[in-house]
Amino acid sequence: MKLSLLFLISSAILAFSTSVNAQSVSIRVEQANKTEPPKDPKDRFTHTQKHALRVFVTNSSHEDLAVKIKYAFYGHAIDAHDLITVNSGEQDATVKPSDQAPVETTPVTVTYTDDHYPPGKGAKVKIMGTGNKVTGYGVQVFVGDKLVGESYEPASLKEQASKAAPVAAPPKK
Repeated sequence: MKLSLLFLISSAILAFSTSVNAQSVSIRVEQANKTEPPKDPKDRFTHTQKHALRVFVTNSSHEDLAVKIKYAFYGHAIDAHDLITVNSGEQDATVKPSDQAPVETTPVTVTYTDDHYPPGKGAKVKIMGTGNKVTGYGVQVFVGDKLVGESYEPASLKEQASKAAPVAAPPKK
C-alpha cells in the first residue's frame, strides 16, 4: 500500500515537473534604438531611426526548450496616424534548463521627414512630411503552438496590433 502510494506521488511529481507551461518561461525585452542626425547639417528635418530588440528568454524548467520568437515593429506614416506594421519577423532559439538565452532581432531602419517650411524669409508654403516613424514593438514567445510569453511597448499596442496594416512597399523607379 505504501509502495503504490509512493509510486503514485513520485509519478505525479515527475509528470508535473517535466511539463512545460507558461510559468517555466519568462521574457525580458530591451530596445536598442538609435536616431541618427542628418548627414547634411542643413537638413535638420530628415531623421533616421534604427531599431532592434534583445529578447532574453529564461527557462526555469528541467528540460531544453525550443522556442519561437515572433516580433513586430509598429508605427505610423508621418502624414497619417493609422497603425502600421513597419517590420516583422521570427527567430528560433533553444534555451537550456535553468538558463537564459539572449536573442537579437534583425534591425529595422526607417527614415522620415517632418513637416517644415523651406528656409528663407517669407516662405509660406509648408512642405508636408513623408516616411514612416516607429512608435513601438510587440514580442510573442511560443513553445510549439502554445503562447508562453509576450511583451508590448506601449502596452496599448497589444489590442491594436491585430488591426495594423502592413507597410506599403515604396514605389519602384
